[in-house]
Amino acid sequence: MRKRNKGFRPKVQQNMIHIKKDLEWQIKQINKENQQKIEAINNSHNLHIAYLSNFMSHDIKNSIQNIDAILSSNTAEEISNDHIDILKKQVVIIRETISNFSRLVPHSRSGSFKLNSLIGAIESLNKYKLEEQNILFSKNILDDIDLYLNFPFHSLLQMFTNMIQNACTNLCNIHNPKILFDTRIDQENKVLYFRLYDNGTEIPEYEKKDIFNYGFSKTGGTGIGLYHVHYLCNIFKGSVLVEKSELPEYTKCFLVKLPFVNLEDNKHE
Repeated sequence: MRKRNKGFRPKVQQNMIHIKKDLEWQIKQINKENQQKIEAINNSHNLHIAYLSNFMSHDIKNSIQNIDAILSSNTAEEISNDHIDILKKQVVIIRETISNFSRLVPHSRSGSFKLNSLIGAIESLNKYKLEEQNILFSKNILDDIDLYLNFPFHSLLQMFTNMIQNACTNLCNIHNPKILFDTRIDQENKVLYFRLYDNGTEIPEYEKKDIFNYGFSKTGGTGIGLYHVHYLCNIFKGSVLVEKSELPEYTKCFLVKLPFVNLEDNKHE
């Protein structure tokens, strides 16, 4: 009979210990990554809610203050035609603000919406931040087409708001700051291209691999916004990267690629 190898069991036990430690490390890493994703989603969601709130309150608050100033400072007999014209103008502003806010939600139970509706919502939601920093915002958009995107409208709105917020932070000390939002479409391969250009500080080549990492920031930001953009792109089976701008008036470009399905290829209500 063949003798038993006495060294066999200790080796098995040693291997089991290594496997256990490796599994514990992997579980710890997964928990850490999940916690980072949850924090990124919460931060992005809170920013999105704040932007929605500011969008509604800014113009409406100013208009109400203007209306209140006239009504509280004048009696009915003192109200002039000029006062009435001002009051009418403020009512128009309030109506326009409410109308613009309603456009931030696509009116379709099927989940479809026009591409340019998304771009208009992105611009509207970030308008006050751009105006506050005197940032020139330009856009190149496609002829309006119906698309069915396989992800939520407001997730896209959050994602591009994060990118614009990042650009605004990077443009704080830049003379004549500007942003260009460019959209292209590859009908054959069913891919949408979103490019966000700015003329802020260039990103060194050695930092480009880290810029979408959790907590990475060189501008004093949280380092969570771009991480969330990268996270959403992965979920949507797309991609995001940063590259040197091919346009001379801009320094860098964030390129987002997202798949889409033509509306006519799907049956919707």
